[in-house]
This record gives sequence, structure tokens and C-alpha cells, in this order.
Amino acid sequence: MAQHYPILHYTSQDGLSQLQVMTTFRDSRNYLWIGTKYGFCKFDGERFERFAPNGKTIGNIVRKFAEDKKGYLYIESNNVISRFDGKCFIPLKQDKQPYVDICIDKTNQLFCLNTATGELYTAFQDSLVAAKWPSLQHKRLSRLVYDSPKQVLIANIDSLGLVEITPERLTPVAKVLQNTSATDSWLRARGGKTVIHRHFGGKSEQFLTEFGSDNWQPFLQIINHKWEVLRLIEFDWLFTFEGKTYLLEAKSQKVTRVLPNEFNHNTVTYSTHGTWVGTEKGLVFIVENGIKYFPENEVPYAWSVVEDAQKRMWFLNYLQPIQQFDGNQIKTVSGYAEKMISQLKAAKNPNIATSQDGWYYAALRDKLGHLWLPNSSGAVWHDGQKWELLLRPTAARKTSIAFGMLEDADRNVVLQGGEEVVHIFDNKPPFRTTSLDQTNGMNIKPNVLAMALEKTGVYWFGGSKMLSRYDSKKEKWTEYSVDNQKLGGRGIFDLKFDSKGTLWLATFTKGLCYLDSRRDTVRCLPAPELNEPAYAILPINDDFLFIGSLRNLYILDLKKWYASRKVELRCFNHHNGFVAIEPGQNGFYRDSKGQIWLTGGAALSVIDPQKINFKPERLRTYITKLNGQRLPFSQFLADSTFTLPFDEGNVRLEFESVGEDKPFVSQYSYLVEGVTDEWSAWQEEPVATLVHLASGAYTVRVKSRTGGTGMTKSQEAVIRFSIRVWPWNSPYFPYYASVAIIGLLAIGGVIYWNNQKQVRREMRTAREQAEKAAKTEQMVKVLEVQTAQAQMHPHFIFNVLNTLQGLVYKQETARANEHIVKLGELMRNYLSASLSLDGTRESLERGMITLEQEIKLLQMYVDFEQLQYRDRFEVFIEVQPSLSPDFYRIPPLLIQPFVENAIKHGVLGDLSRKGHVWIRFWLDTDEALVCEVEDDGIGRKAAEQKRRNAYQTHRSEGTNLVKNRVKLLNELGFYIDIHTIDLPERGTHVIIRMNDRL
Repeated sequence: MAQHYPILHYTSQDGLSQLQVMTTFRDSRNYLWIGTKYGFCKFDGERFERFAPNGKTIGNIVRKFAEDKKGYLYIESNNVISRFDGKCFIPLKQDKQPYVDICIDKTNQLFCLNTATGELYTAFQDSLVAAKWPSLQHKRLSRLVYDSPKQVLIANIDSLGLVEITPERLTPVAKVLQNTSATDSWLRARGGKTVIHRHFGGKSEQFLTEFGSDNWQPFLQIINHKWEVLRLIEFDWLFTFEGKTYLLEAKSQKVTRVLPNEFNHNTVTYSTHGTWVGTEKGLVFIVENGIKYFPENEVPYAWSVVEDAQKRMWFLNYLQPIQQFDGNQIKTVSGYAEKMISQLKAAKNPNIATSQDGWYYAALRDKLGHLWLPNSSGAVWHDGQKWELLLRPTAARKTSIAFGMLEDADRNVVLQGGEEVVHIFDNKPPFRTTSLDQTNGMNIKPNVLAMALEKTGVYWFGGSKMLSRYDSKKEKWTEYSVDNQKLGGRGIFDLKFDSKGTLWLATFTKGLCYLDSRRDTVRCLPAPELNEPAYAILPINDDFLFIGSLRNLYILDLKKWYASRKVELRCFNHHNGFVAIEPGQNGFYRDSKGQIWLTGGAALSVIDPQKINFKPERLRTYITKLNGQRLPFSQFLADSTFTLPFDEGNVRLEFESVGEDKPFVSQYSYLVEGVTDEWSAWQEEPVATLVHLASGAYTVRVKSRTGGTGMTKSQEAVIRFSIRVWPWNSPYFPYYASVAIIGLLAIGGVIYWNNQKQVRREMRTAREQAEKAAKTEQMVKVLEVQTAQAQMHPHFIFNVLNTLQGLVYKQETARANEHIVKLGELMRNYLSASLSLDGTRESLERGMITLEQEIKLLQMYVDFEQLQYRDRFEVFIEVQPSLSPDFYRIPPLLIQPFVENAIKHGVLGDLSRKGHVWIRFWLDTDEALVCEVEDDGIGRKAAEQKRRNAYQTHRSEGTNLVKNRVKLLNELGFYIDIHTIDLPERGTHVIIRMNDRL
């Protein structure tokens, strides 16, 4: 029993033309051509393209392919040989005889055999003609092949066996091989080595190769239903035995069955990454990239792997018995379960599991050669003879589960990561133990899942939300956690140091992370591909790092990352040979031979770093179709320019990305030179559609990559084509039409302008006359406002003088003088405002006074009235705190008449009680200035009735003058609104609104 090679199996459901594969061939463009019993197909590593038989250029059964130096592909099918340039098939003219074994020599000459006559034929001017070589007279050929390394034609001649043939002579391959009872076939092994397959009839056969110059010896023979390796060879060799396919490994007698089913293989094609095998049940690719595996039916579910002192591999299967592999067979290990149960019972452990195979991660062999196996009951120690379960319960935990092990060889100790605890054991009995937990500063909860050794006595521990460094000599802890913002990723599954001392972390939430020692914080690698759970990491050498993630196995180029911080990844998954599906937690292990073992969800993988190709394959990109029509192969496109039919301005390009190492679906990007400045966004659809192209010559470049890793690049494919379309179908037609229309409009505009020039002149004259009339009218209105304002001020002065007259009668000379001074100040302010009026609207605005001045005027007036009517009324002036009185300007003496009415005709109308007047200033929501004058007097109706009954020496016109003045101001564009409300019980409420335009 040995490791299995990964295989990829393709059938007609995947795109094959038919299930029975007769031949395979890889051409210079890296396409794989597959001949079947129903036509053939082309495979680019991702998609199949079928070519069905048509009876003229493609027969039903395709037996062989060949390619000449120019890039033409020749297809041999029943009754027809055709040449294909990627676009057209051209059948070679021939008679109705069957022709087989096409091959092309170093001079680019095609040869084949006429099976009816056994003659050698060659191609001449697209026709098959007899070669007529003198050396072949009276000779019948049965097989023909061209040996490229030796650059000779080799045929099987009935009487001579395998012979090198030229026009002049025949040279037997080796005289010792001549055996008329056998049938020989000339085959080619990997690396160009020649193998002769000799059939003796029945079940006997031999495989021979050269061991030194012209020293042909058998290395494998099959006799009497048994195979036997006779000699070691330098190359791998595939052979069929009783319907099954086997691989004889190079430099070994080890023979491995490589195909799981009974596939009789008909053809073999070798490639860089493996071997293509055409079988009766489809196309099979045997992946030979350095990764092999044990399937689940052989190794059920390995969670940990370790090598013992005898170089045997131990597989710790979860809930399955331990297995041991000696390189040839797997056997089950026994004896440990009984010992574990005995110790658990002795310790009076109440939780003895029914199975003792609860194995965990990171088993190890210490420097003494003893095994330390992590188990759900604790660490299990084995020295090759004895078993010991190291039970270390704590006060907090009755169990001592071991999630993983770590050795510090210089200190002769082994560490066990557990539940909120790390046990440090001496590496030999009696296993003295030191425990790290909360009592001495270890704060990782709930489980210590990963451990790493920085240097002797310095350890790193990883848990769910914390990474901790512990220096045992200094007994010092350093914590990196989510809480202190030094740890971005949660769920640390693995910790490894590389050769430069960088600590790498496999985390659940952020994938691959590393400790940035300069910033002293854990940072995540800037790669979208790695932004998924990472379970295991392992430095392969100084230059590369393995990463086992949720879906893939990655290789990080450390050398490039350290040089430029550029992330370059190589990926393996089920598309290119990594079948484990999901790598195991902390699942890497390197054995003494340098092989790397990796546990996984579906298989146990074995990786040979010597055979791994660390650099990704360079893809090849080809443009295959233009507007649905096939294009010739790339060799014929280099200097070609395609002309599209007239008035065809839309272009559809189809392309392919060729390569067999594709872990992801191919993506494409293209650039149209001179049209787009940047490459298009990456897309999976292998199509570019360009619409509404203008007449001209175009060059389109296309490149590809596999998936979004950025690690695989391709050369650019280039196509040139020219387009001629009607001007109105051009995308620039709107611009051309716009220019023409603008020109016409310009001419029309000049004519129109000349015609309208006279009209504008006449309109300007009329407008000037109208403006002059409007200004005259406006001046009249302003003078009317001035007249109204002039009428108001004598009214106010008359009222004030009445008050002063009363003071004089009462002989209150001092107070009369004081108020005469105030009156003089008021008259000066009034004259200042009045003198600014010059008949224009602007002079009205200059004649406004501030609200602060208006309030001062009101206060002076109230003071005058209170002199005359002492203790008969009170006036309250209230200004909203947010209102700035010095900011707002209003017409002078606009509010005073309403205050006068409130006093004279309101509160003084009832001499039996003391009256009140409230004057409030505030801003409304629309920023309008509002003044309210409210009194608790007798009201307007009672005042009017009282006025009618009383004898009047003077009629008050203050409010009427204000209303007339407001009307004139509103006609000039100002906004003043006066609204009077009769209060329900008594009194009057006047609301004056003024827009801030004033």
C-alpha cells in the first residue's frame, strides 16, 4: 500500500466528444487535442471544444495528431487526413486506401503508411504520394514513428523488426532485439527516453530501454499473469496489467496502481504537471506535482501525524484507532486504550469516554525518541514499549485535555496546550510538571490551541481572542488581544516562526497574519485570497511558506514578500491535484526524509517539496473568434489585419486561456489601443464586445490569469482589424452633426442678429422712455412718503408740547427743561432721517433708523406721557433676547402712533383703574421682525363711542398717517403688514410685521 496520485477524470459530461479516447497530443500552443471514436476535441485546461465528424475533413474515429513547424495541425481519422490552421480544414487528396501513422520529420515533411500495401507515403502539394525510396523496395511496413530526439524515422518491417529508415538504407535498431515471433512498438517515456514494447502473443510482454549506447535490455516483463521488475530505470513508466493501469516509479521497484477503475489506456501524453491518459472510459490526468494522498478508506480521519524513531509514520485518527505506516503497509496500533482506561479509573475520573481515540493536533517525537500524543484525556507518552497517560487536572478543570504539544529540547521539557492552562512536563518519568494558568498570569480563554517556540524558555500561545508571549526566565507575559487592539484576527489555530524570525499566525477570522515587530502588533496579510479561515502554516524553507486555508493549499513567496511586501501565491486545490478539500488544524508535519504531511477533511496528503513547482505556470492567451468566425492559430495572426464587412461597427471577440495548472476559473482583461486608456476590469466571461466603433484601424490586446490570485500571468494576445461604416453609423456622428448644426445656426444667427439689431434699437428707445416714466412715478411716491412722514412728526411734536405745557402749568421747571432737551434730541434724529430723502428709493432706505433708535424714541414718548398722567398706566417694552436691536432698520415713528392710541384711547379711557401697555419685539420663524402693541384699555368700540359723545378740539390722525405711509412703502417694494385684533374681554392687540429686507 502506498500513497495515491491525484487524478482528474473527464468524460463526455465534462465536454469530451465521446468517452473512448483513442489518442492525445499536446501542441506548441499548449492545447491538448483528444481523438475519440466520434470526432475530436480541444482542451485548454478548463473547457473542451468539440469537432464533430463530417465525413469530408473529419472521420468518425480520430487516431492520431501531428504538428509541423509552421503550426499546422494534422488529423488522422478513418479514411481521411486533414490539415487544420485553427480556422479551416483542408483534406489531403488521396485514393480510397486507408492511411495511418502520420508523423512529421525535421524537414517538416509529413509521412504515413498505406495499410493496404504497407508502403511509405508522403505529402506533396496537399496530396499523398508514394515515397518510392530505394531502400524500401519489396519491403512491407507495419508501423511508423518519427523519433524526435534521434531525428530518424523508425518503422517495423516484418522481416527485420524495428528499423531506422532513410531513402538509401535501413539500419536495425539493435540486432540483439530481432525476434520474428514478437511484435515491437516504439514508445516514448517522460523526458524523451525511448521504450520498446514487445508483445510475444498471449499474455507475455516485455518493456525494453537503452542502458548505455545501443544496449537494449528489458526492465519490466509480464509473464503468466505476473509482472516483474527486472532493472531499475531513470524514469516513471505507465503500463497496463489485466485491465488496470500501474506506475513503475523511477529508481525504484515500487509499482503503484494509479487509476481506481479498470481503465484500459490507449494513449499517453506527458506534460509538466502530470500524465494524460486516454482510456476506454474517458480522459484521465494523473497529477504529478509532488502531492500524493491516502484516501479515507485507508486513513479514516487523521488529525495528527508523527514519525517514530524507527521512521514509521503514526496517524492519529479522530475517534478511530491509531495507525502505523512503515512505507509499505498500514496496520493498527494497540495497547494504549487499556492503559489509558486503567489510569483514568485509578484517578477516579468520572468522565471515562467509551473511545480513547479522541486525538488532537501537533503530536511530536522528542529528542529522546519518545512520542507525545495529544488526546482528549491528556497527553499520551510512548517510548516504544510503555504507554503513559499524563493526567493533570486543575482546580478549575477535572479534565486535562491536550490540544497540542510543543518541545523545548534545550530545557528537556514538553508543553501541552489545554483548557485555560499550559502544562510543562519534564521529558522523562516521573514527568514533573509546572502549570501556567490564571494564577500566574496566563489569560488565554477558553483553549490554548497553538504554541510556538521563539527560543529556549520563550513561548508563544494562541487562543480564541489572545496571543501571549511568555518568558519563563523573567516570568513575564506580553499580551496581544482584541481588547488592546494589537490582535486583529480571532481564533488562532497555528503559530510558526520562519527563518527570519517572523511569527506567522493561522487565524479563523482574518486568515494569514504575522507579528509586525516594528509596530509590535499583529497584522493581516493584504491578500483577498487569504481572507478566509487559515488552519495550518509551515515554512518550507527560507523562501516559501505553506498555508492551509479553508478551501486551498497556498504557497507564499517569502523572498518576494520580504523584498517588496508583494504577495505572490501558488495555489493547489481539487482542480490541480490537492484532494484534501479542507486542511486540518495545525496539520503540517515534516518527517525525517523532508516530506511534508498534511491532515485534511477528505484525505491525508503527502507533499514532496523536491517535486513541487513553486512558481505558477505561465498561461497562454489566444483570441479564437472574431464575430463568431474562427480565427487561425496564433502563428498565423502575428502580422494579420482583418477587414470587417462594410458598415459592421460592432465587434465580438472570443478568447481562451490555455494551461493545465488552473486552480481557479480563468479571468480576462482587454485593452483597445487608442480608445481606452486602461485595461478592462477582470472578468470570467471569455468575451469582449465592442459596439458602435467608428471607421478606422484597431488593435486589441487580451491577457488572462487564473482566478483572482494575481499570481498567474499570461502573454498578451493581439488582434488587429479595420472597420468602415457610414458616417451616420459612426459613434462620432453626433459630434460631426453637432458641428454642422452649430455652423448653420451661426450663419442663421448672424442674419437674425442683423434683422433684430434695428428691432432692439427701437425697443431700447421705448424701454428708456418707460424707465424714465417709472422713475418719475417712483419719485412722486417717495415724495408722498416724505410728505406723510412730515405730517406725522408735527402730530407727535404737538402731543409732546401738550405734555410740556402741563409741566409748565404745574411749575415743574426743572423737569420741563430736562424733557425739552430730550425733545430736542428727538427732533435732531428726525431731521437727520428726513433730510436724507432726495426722491429716490435708495434714500428711503438710508432714512431708516435702527430698531434701537425706535425703542429709544418710544421710551421718550412714554416718559412724556407719564409726566402728564402720573400713575395712571404702565408701559412694558420687551425685546426677544436673540434679537439684536442695532441690526434691524425700520421707518422712523412707525410704531409710536399705535402706542399713543393704546395710551390715549385705550388705558386712559377708563379712569377708574390703572392701565397697562405691552410693547414686544421678536423674530418670527421666517426671520420677519414682529412688533406687538397690546393694552388692557376699553377697546376700539368703546373708544369710538366715547369719541362721538365727547367734544373734540383736536382729531388724532397718527394711525391713519402711518397706514397711508405703509401703503406707499409697500408699493415701493417694502413689506410691512399691520393687523389689529380686538381682545375678547377688553383691550386691543396690534401686530406689525416687517420683512428683514428693510
